[in-house]
Amino acid sequence: MTIITDARGNKLLEFTPTHEENIYEIAHDAPLTHSLVVVRHHDKYLMAYSTQRREWEIFGGRMNEDESPRTAVVNALQKSVGIEYWEPQFLGVMKLQLKPEDRIEYGALFGVPLDILQPIQLYDDDIVGVMLWDKQTDIGQMNVIDAQYLEYFAP
Repeated sequence: MTIITDARGNKLLEFTPTHEENIYEIAHDAPLTHSLVVVRHHDKYLMAYSTQRREWEIFGGRMNEDESPRTAVVNALQKSVGIEYWEPQFLGVMKLQLKPEDRIEYGALFGVPLDILQPIQLYDDDIVGVMLWDKQTDIGQMNVIDAQYLEYFAP
C-alpha cells in the first residue's frame, strides 16, 4: 500500500512508529540507508531549499557505514545549518520505493522540538535557503513525501 507518491515517482510505502531499538526488526528485508529529521519551532517547521532537487525539504541524508541513524541525523543538522541538538526524538521507520530502479529502502525518522531557534548558518552547498513553514503558505515546489513526514511530528 502506498501512502504518497512524489513528482519523481518515489513512493512512501509505509511508516511504522516504533521504539528506536526496533529499527532493524522492521528494516529487515531491505537496507536502512538514511536518516531524516523534522525540526519544529512552535507551530512551524524548519525547511531547507535543495538546489540539487530544486524543492523544499526536511533535513537529513544518507548514513555513512559507521553511523547509527541517530548519529547521522545529529551530524546532518550540525553540518548543514549548525544546529547542535543531541536528543532528537525517534519517530519511526519509513519504507520507500525509489526511482528509477524501484529499489526498496528504509529510513529512520526523528523529530526535534526547538523552543529557541538559534541563528541559522548554511554550511551545505546544496542548501541555499531555510525557512520556517506553517504548512499552509504556498512556498513553491515542496517534496510531498517530506511534507507527509511533518504529520508524524505534529504538535
